[in-house]
Amino acid sequence: MATDRQLVREFKSIGKDELGYEGQQLAEFVERSLREHKQQLATERAKELELARIMVEVEEKAREREHTLAMERQRLEAEFRRGENRMNVLKPQAGVWKTDVPCKSPCRCLTTRKKLSTTF
Repeated sequence: MATDRQLVREFKSIGKDELGYEGQQLAEFVERSLREHKQQLATERAKELELARIMVEVEEKAREREHTLAMERQRLEAEFRRGENRMNVLKPQAGVWKTDVPCKSPCRCLTTRKKLSTTF
């Protein structure tokens, strides 16, 4: 099977006199069609490369965002665990929150301090 270039060479190798007017027109048409086709292929290839580049950028940004979200999640989980530990420190052994315990004497309880400060 002859390639496009080989066909163009064959047309060019034949003398213009042998081709005649119709042959010359055909050779010019073939050359012009090949140029247009190559240009179209180059344009399509450039578009494909641009699309591939954009897809790579989007994937990189998605990976960065995923990493950022994972780090934020770890930070929030650690902060939550620290908060739970602080709350456990405030819990008395009986399982009742100190702030829920009604107390009459001045103690370290926040509700008592608030009550005492309002009564005076």
